[in-house]
Amino acid sequence: MLPPSPRRSPGDDARGELIDANELITYQRLAMRVIQRAFKDLMSGSAADDRESAREFLSGSPMLFHWCSVAALDPRRVMAQAAIEGLRRPSVPTVPAAAS
Repeated sequence: MLPPSPRRSPGDDARGELIDANELITYQRLAMRVIQRAFKDLMSGSAADDRESAREFLSGSPMLFHWCSVAALDPRRVMAQAAIEGLRRPSVPTVPAAAS
């Protein structure tokens, strides 16, 4: 049986080596932009593929956990907010029924 892998801190790169503060801030900003873009795609009236991709990402994909780790965010809170925002998604306009 293999020992559990060590947890990385936000200041470690993929090899477990320390990165400097400026590089960390750059990665955190990128991670925040990725997550913000997913929320924008979820809420927009744009292509259904973009909304579906955002919905899959924000519902707990491994990549969400990765980007939340980089951004130092709790993925459970991000998923909870995505569920709320998904309910607020602008409805697609429908054609009113013809009056008889």
